[in-house]
Amino acid sequence: MHPIEQARTILSGFGTPGTENTFLSRISPRTLLLTTLLYIVAVLSVGKYDVPNLIPYFAYPVIVSALAGISFARISCKTLPALPFLLLIGIWNPILNHTPLFTLGEYTVTAGWCSFAALMLRGYLAILATVLLLYSTGLPRLSDAMRRMHIPAVITGQILFTFRYLDVLLEEASSMGRACRQRNFGQQQSCIRTWSALTGHLLLRTLDRAQRLHHALLARGYNGTIPTLKSDKLHGRDYAYLLLWLGFLLLLFFTHPAEQLGKLIQPA
Repeated sequence: MHPIEQARTILSGFGTPGTENTFLSRISPRTLLLTTLLYIVAVLSVGKYDVPNLIPYFAYPVIVSALAGISFARISCKTLPALPFLLLIGIWNPILNHTPLFTLGEYTVTAGWCSFAALMLRGYLAILATVLLLYSTGLPRLSDAMRRMHIPAVITGQILFTFRYLDVLLEEASSMGRACRQRNFGQQQSCIRTWSALTGHLLLRTLDRAQRLHHALLARGYNGTIPTLKSDKLHGRDYAYLLLWLGFLLLLFFTHPAEQLGKLIQPA
């Protein structure tokens, strides 16, 4: 598959929920958004050297992906492109911080390596939860949930239209790419030579398409918010879902199960 088509496939996953007939599809997007925010705050609140206590937090994405009917391996693969950015942020910790913390056999583990591992795990878990929320809820429903939570319409509209117009950009790029390949019989040299001209035409075509979409919205009475026919009332299952995860996160935060398990298996 062409890289542009791959990008459109990934982007389309953010536009619609992964599976409709699941338990998570019956939970309000506001509840899912608030639960994800609480989870991210809990993960980021773990100590910067506390690597073992981050492991139990993997239970959240594993359980939520099962409730959403989405493969955990698939979501994990979608998160992997973010790891190089986390690596660039945290790689300086073991270089600059050489304070010894503990020993493993003949090796001394420094505070820099512990903080590096904790940063990688915290960032990965936060991104994993965000991607899972997007794939299980869909960006249109998520934008509507943010609007109902009184987040300014300027922000929610900007997020939604950026997603929509990015799809327009990729669609135009895909169309131009197919035309280029057909006219050059698969030869890439001429496409590279004319890349600057294609980029300019792509920008003009995308702006023209976006302008027509905007005029169509105005003709249909668009006033800054996108009305939805589906109601988003909170039910008992929404409160139960939120309270259960809140209790689980508080339990992990205050009891440190990995540390307690280590004390139990440690020889006297």
